[in-house]
Amino acid sequence: MVFISVVAGKEQIFRMGMDGSNPQQLTHDDADHEDPAWSPDGNHIAFVLKKGDLEQIQVMNADGSQVEPLNKRDSHHPSQLVPGQPQRCLLYQRRHPSSAKGVRGNLFH
Repeated sequence: MVFISVVAGKEQIFRMGMDGSNPQQLTHDDADHEDPAWSPDGNHIAFVLKKGDLEQIQVMNADGSQVEPLNKRDSHHPSQLVPGQPQRCLLYQRRHPSSAKGVRGNLFH
């Protein structure tokens, strides 16, 4: 199970067993982390890192190691992928903050 909990005012990603055993904090920085999701094979976790106006989609190993951005570090638009990254596919959808009804979605591959 992967979930978010607030630590020192920032949303951090944690994981634990389905029975609540062995909770582990996976992120430890001064950014907020949202929308964690397991890869189909259970080896990776995709999430959104938010720091100021920056929103960046990132992927890490299930143990919190090897965090990699899927879009450019200076980007404010998750649809701008990092050139040269291996081919991946990720569908990301979230409610747009300026609209109570609008939903923004992107397919990354």
